[in-house]
Amino acid sequence: MHGPKPGARENSGQVALTREQAIKNAADKFVRSVFAIVGIMRSFLQNYLPAGLLAKLNLKTLRIVKSEVLDEKLEERKPDLLFEVDSTDGVHLIKLVFEHKSYEDSDIPLQLIDYNLRILRDRRAEGKPNTPVIGVVLYHGKKKWNLGYTIASMLRLPEEFHEWSLDARVAVIDVPRLKTNEVKGIRDLKAILTVLSKRINRDTIEVVERSLEHVVNPIYKKVKEAIVSFVIGSSDIPAREIREISARRNMKNTQKAFKSTADQLLEEGFEKGFERGIERGIERGIERGIEQGIERGIERGIERGVEQGIVKGKIEGLLRGIETAIEVRFGSSAVGCLSKIRKNATLEKLEKVQDFLKQARDLKEFKSMLSSL
Repeated sequence: MHGPKPGARENSGQVALTREQAIKNAADKFVRSVFAIVGIMRSFLQNYLPAGLLAKLNLKTLRIVKSEVLDEKLEERKPDLLFEVDSTDGVHLIKLVFEHKSYEDSDIPLQLIDYNLRILRDRRAEGKPNTPVIGVVLYHGKKKWNLGYTIASMLRLPEEFHEWSLDARVAVIDVPRLKTNEVKGIRDLKAILTVLSKRINRDTIEVVERSLEHVVNPIYKKVKEAIVSFVIGSSDIPAREIREISARRNMKNTQKAFKSTADQLLEEGFEKGFERGIERGIERGIERGIEQGIERGIERGIERGVEQGIVKGKIEGLLRGIETAIEVRFGSSAVGCLSKIRKNATLEKLEKVQDFLKQARDLKEFKSMLSSL
């Protein structure tokens, strides 16, 4: 995905992500992480490339390669993933450009042409022979793929001129339109495709459990966490509610994978919130402290003001980190339970709150712990 993201909007000089864009980003991260696993990609290609093309590729030699290429303005442009594979006769090297799309992107043919030209130019500059560059597109949009399956048709060129222009075929796999018996490959791949083919909501949450049951190979352990991270990032269901549903419906695989993933997200959320809060809080606290000291007009007052400002900054930073962690774990509405603590916050109190947050099994228990302060 390149250039401005659909659904993004400008806000105070920064790009604010819409829910649609956040979902798209979660899908991008998920697809790139799981299909970068060569065993997963090999199974995908074995089951979804056209038979005629598959017969020409020795997938045992499949390997992932660095995909970054630079355009004339030195801006980074790269396909989602780039692989290379030997031909079955061992004579040729073939490049496979893998692109993931969650919507019908009219730029895809231009991107594929661009990648093709850049790869060929790079090889020529290095004195290497030309190599076939084949486009593979994994599509999981809401609507059926209607852009066509050749570069010419994607560009909407007049059909009578296709054979005289850019008529290269592109392997497009429309995942949501696959029938149940068409979801093939190793069990781990089936899990990935099943999750990508569904819109996860309260009625379809069991899809996650069924998918995780397929992930049995210990080599692909991170696939489970990737699936849960994707569900948390792309679903409208709060993370807390996903956990409650999985417990209520005895979804053991989901509960286990969710715990390790949620703990990781909780820690990341706390650390990011703490760092942002420390930066903003210390800066504001120091400024306020200096202002108070200057108003008093004495050197000692300034020094004390600065010291107080640093303490206030640390308190504010810790509060921001705790609020972020509460929101990740229990939902944004739960942040209000800190209102009393905030009024008389001290570093010692907030450190206890941080411990409570890690120990509490649910929001009710967390609130009970807070009442002891």
